This record gives sequence, structure tokens and C-alpha cells, in this order.
Amino acid sequence: MSPEQARGEQLDPRTDLFSLGIVLYERATSKLPFNGHTPAIIFDAILNREPVSVLECEPALPPELARIIARALEKDRKLRYQSAAELRGDIERLERSRSAGHSASTMSSIVAARRKSRTRIALAVRV
Repeated sequence: MSPEQARGEQLDPRTDLFSLGIVLYERATSKLPFNGHTPAIIFDAILNREPVSVLECEPALPPELARIIARALEKDRKLRYQSAAELRGDIERLERSRSAGHSASTMSSIVAARRKSRTRIALAVRV
């Protein structure tokens, strides 16, 4: 649930990009970015707290992936990805840098690694 959804504001496609950011965070770290024992605590975290850095949870991940996920989880929707195409472009640039010989992991390799230890959720980032 995005911050604007938690506040009861009008929703738009950026709300879905926040939700995708939650899925990406969970797939990359095996943890939820916002959690708590009650719905009220979870709402407070969504509205007022930043999730633990992806790199703090998984230091081997590429910093660019952490930046992509953090931008998808931006609480201010004006600063969040404005479209799925924009998010896809950043992921494709990350994949291109990997194929150019950089040591960065891609979402597909993260999904493959997590599939062994987590539930079998299919993640399709291509739009």
C-alpha cells in the first residue's frame, strides 16, 4: 500500500509503482520494507519511516539496484518513478552494464537465487 493510499488520497499509476517497489525490495532482501505487529504500526511505517537500505540487508547487491528500489519506494509520488517505462529503462540500463562486464547482478539473477529459498513468486519486470 502506497503512502497516498494509506492517506485515502486519489490514486494513480505511481501507486502501483510503489507496490512494485515493495515486491522488488522483498525479492532482493527476503524482507518486507515496512512491517509491524498491527496494521496501525505498518501504516505508520509506510507513512513516516524509511525502510532499511537494500544494501544494508544484502551488501553484495549492486548500488544501482538499491537506488532503483529506493526510488520506487519514494514516499513523495512526485519524486517516485513517474511511469513503468521509466522504471524499466533504469532496469535495462542496469542489465546492460552487467552484460558490458560489470559485476552487477540483475533482477533475473536475484529472482533465480531467491526462488530456491523463498516461495515461487514469478516476477516480471518487463512492461
